[in-house]
Amino acid sequence: MHGINTYCADLISPMHTVQPTMHSAHGIHTMQPLIKQVKSQFRQLTKGSLGVSEFLQTIKARADELAILGAPVDIEDLSERILEGLGSEYTELARAVQARDTPISFDELHEKLLNFEASIHNTAQPHFPASAHLANRAFSGSRPLPHSNYSSNRNTGWRPTNTYNPRLSQPFSPGPHNSRPP
Repeated sequence: MHGINTYCADLISPMHTVQPTMHSAHGIHTMQPLIKQVKSQFRQLTKGSLGVSEFLQTIKARADELAILGAPVDIEDLSERILEGLGSEYTELARAVQARDTPISFDELHEKLLNFEASIHNTAQPHFPASAHLANRAFSGSRPLPHSNYSSNRNTGWRPTNTYNPRLSQPFSPGPHNSRPP
């Protein structure tokens, strides 16, 4: 009886190893369209209006999906795809990463992109210095301005012409308060 069991075991054993291989080959064949679809999505991903973290999360999810389907993405290909999907404002960083002798890890690239994104946002925001706007105000020359560098004997008063205020835009007429000695 032991001889029969050994004989049957010898026949069955190869079947156990062939069956998973057949299922695996069959699974890959049926997964090819899905793999092609995910690879296409992976190649077409761009940052666009997404933030760096959102873009990297999306592209990493596609790479992980390809790995699960049996078509893993090499770290160099992943980095290259990320750099190609960035906008033109990241060209400087992309060139620096591509010039490296050793491949960059996903985490290191993520950190560099976040820092670069922050620097872009800091320089892109317009900086408006605080400023004061002087109002046009007519004043008589009888008292000098407190911050004037001229002597107090000089008439430092300035009267702007104002077409909106008829009282200020009247022609000059000498009177007792504006007359000058001859």
